[in-house]
Amino acid sequence: MEERADRPRGERGDPWPRMEDAVHETIAALPDFPGFETRAFGELAGAHPDVVQYELSYTFALADSATAKVRREYVAVLRRHLPAIGYTVHSERFDSDGAPQALEAARPDGINVWYRVLGLVSVKAQTGPMPRDPDYDPYCPPPLGGVARERDAALDFCERGYAGEGAGPGPASDPYEL
Repeated sequence: MEERADRPRGERGDPWPRMEDAVHETIAALPDFPGFETRAFGELAGAHPDVVQYELSYTFALADSATAKVRREYVAVLRRHLPAIGYTVHSERFDSDGAPQALEAARPDGINVWYRVLGLVSVKAQTGPMPRDPDYDPYCPPPLGGVARERDAALDFCERGYAGEGAGPGPASDPYEL
């Protein structure tokens, strides 16, 4: 996969683009990728009031989440793909019948990717603990995987809208289009 010149993997700046890059790298290997239905972004409380973690979550549609391709085959693909691109797989969970429930891997820059197989299947990216920035007011990177604006709850976090709209930095189209 080609590295984006404006977003190097080791960059420690804005966590949101790094998490989007991690999700993009994750889904790039998925054959016949059906796209996502929703996206969300949130701030998770840290152990100290001045510490925070961020989480980006993409969810497949219910119909896609019910398929063996998304529930089983994609987990097998990711089990091979993520280590091949430098991620360290550190957790796998299965139900009592041996069906996958989760696969987690970390990038060298500390972003954790979590492929979660429960009722709805989702791909999450999370930062590690980081200092809270009370002035953090990001532009939203456009969502991956065809998420419609009305299904993008991440916009609730960034009042200025998508990058590229108005005076914001970056392109208005999906820079991660597959």
